Amino acid sequence: MGSISMCPKCHGRLTAISERTGGFSGTKAVVGAVVAGPVGVAAGALGKKLVILQCEKCGYQIETDAQTAQEAEEFGVLYEQYARLHASRIPKPELIHKLGKDYNLNDFRIKGYVHRAEERERIGVDIEAVERNVAQIEEKYDQEIQAAAAEISQLEQEKETKAQALNKLGFFKFSEKKTVQADIDSLSEQVDVSISKAKDAYRRRDQEVAALRSEYVERCRILAHAAVDEYCPDDPAWKEFAHAAYSVMSGEPMTGDEIVKTLNGDMTGGQFRQRMQEIGNPFVSWNDNGWYFGPDGSQDYSSWTCSSGFRRGAERISEKLPSIRSDAEWAAQRQQNAVLAVSKDFVAAIRTNGTVAIACTDGSQYDASSWKNIVGVAASTRIASGDLFGVRSDGTVVMTGPTITDYPEVNGWRDIIAVAAGSSHVLGLRRNGTVVSAGKNFDGQCDVTEWEDIISIAACGCNSFGLRRDGTVVVVGDNTDDRLCNLEHWERIVSISACSGTIIGVRADGMIRRSGITTEDRMIHTPFVAASMRSELFENGEPVQLLGWPDSEEESAPDIIAVAVADAFIPDRRYSACIRLDGTLMIQGENLGRMAEANNWTGLYVAPELKEAIHKVEERKKQEKQRRAQKKQLEEKQEARRKQRAEFEAKYGRI
Repeated sequence: MGSISMCPKCHGRLTAISERTGGFSGTKAVVGAVVAGPVGVAAGALGKKLVILQCEKCGYQIETDAQTAQEAEEFGVLYEQYARLHASRIPKPELIHKLGKDYNLNDFRIKGYVHRAEERERIGVDIEAVERNVAQIEEKYDQEIQAAAAEISQLEQEKETKAQALNKLGFFKFSEKKTVQADIDSLSEQVDVSISKAKDAYRRRDQEVAALRSEYVERCRILAHAAVDEYCPDDPAWKEFAHAAYSVMSGEPMTGDEIVKTLNGDMTGGQFRQRMQEIGNPFVSWNDNGWYFGPDGSQDYSSWTCSSGFRRGAERISEKLPSIRSDAEWAAQRQQNAVLAVSKDFVAAIRTNGTVAIACTDGSQYDASSWKNIVGVAASTRIASGDLFGVRSDGTVVMTGPTITDYPEVNGWRDIIAVAAGSSHVLGLRRNGTVVSAGKNFDGQCDVTEWEDIISIAACGCNSFGLRRDGTVVVVGDNTDDRLCNLEHWERIVSISACSGTIIGVRADGMIRRSGITTEDRMIHTPFVAASMRSELFENGEPVQLLGWPDSEEESAPDIIAVAVADAFIPDRRYSACIRLDGTLMIQGENLGRMAEANNWTGLYVAPELKEAIHKVEERKKQEKQRRAQKKQLEEKQEARRKQRAEFEAKYGRI
């Protein structure tokens, strides 16, 4: 932002009226141009020495150099045309209602809130700086006002004491009465002076705060208009409606009826309110008294993502939803998911030293004591006793379990980076993006030889799944339930897992997609999503969130942050396990037996990239919590100031 963007006297709009040395062919190049408009003074004044600017409101003139005007370009570019801020009428309601036939109104609001955080971050420094400056001004004048108030109180007490003394003097003590009365008159004058000082401090504070607030409102107005152009349906009626409404709004709340009346519109207050709510501009706030300019705190993005309307809209505008994590973090998440495996017979997890910890149900026998340098594990999903597969860092695969003789080909696999197992087959992902298979091929679940550019694999029952680098998913196997194999519409997938006839995919924007026996799309607004059949476990009878942080703000809540989740979902045996950020494990389910010992595990592998990223997010959440607490304190102080001022004016008159 340039050093001059608005009139220093009244914060009005500055317009270039001439150059000291003339423009191209005289002064026509700049006369009437908005200083920071889409063309800009700089376009007609680069190389000139001085430009004379005039305030459109108060006529104040100021000279500035072309470079300063050019630095203010961003401030005005967002306006496009300043004249449109003065639209005269809201379009007829029927013109706007027609859009409902071909356009989902929620899309408008969703698009705005999808980018809300990004835009607020872009301009947040300016807006928050204004808030901080306002707070500093109020704090500065608080001291002056408090000092004046204390002085008034002291003088009034002295005056009251003198008045009491005057009343006690005898009738004939004229000299003493005259002296005391003079003291009282003097104190009254001092009280008046102190009251004047307090009122002057109030007025000066009001002026300084108003100047800052006008800039705050002006910036929000600019961004609100820009948001309309970006998010509004491509229909002039909608844009005309929004721009007209914003042309008369200010920093003070205005009801829908007031805005419509000001614009001579023929909408009812209810119709206006409905349209404003559908728009959901991120730079327009609302309270019980109406709409006003300011970053909108009434709609929280994280709560929005839980609504069905948001999920439906998000699906339609998926290309607009940004990724919640970087490619490197998603790769680390896929690696982390391979650290944990659960079956009806055992739970297995990789330790930081590359060995594998196993806890089995009673009577189960699995031996991985000799395994070393393990980077991934997988458990078969068969109803009978399953097997455990491990991938070594050298690309070979090891196995343990009662039916490993069904997979002799696995001993010859090389250059493997991940494995996945179904009920009677196992897949291996090669480093070059191709896939190999072993086991029974009753339903074509092993027909994966033509797959290419695969970055992740999953298997369940008699199905095999592969995640391509482009975010699409391929599937082969049992197609009895068409939903399990109908994944053509899946896109932007970054992580997959499978369990009990259901394929789970996590999309880059945080949406969890499920297809198969359980079909559900769920929007999870958290930077760290570990896809699993169930999204929560139960500890001491209370639900524990595994997909991020609990909704509760209680300090005791974020004990569990899951970085990997795995399930076994078999009749009479349903288990869910997660690896916590601190490298411990939690497992819950029915008839755990000795598998419950896994709850005591420590030292499990957690990808460093996830640790670092989660800690950053935790720090941001702490900062956000502190910011909310500070905002609450500020609101309490402002309310106390309003109360104090009301009492002052009730006693000493309006300021």
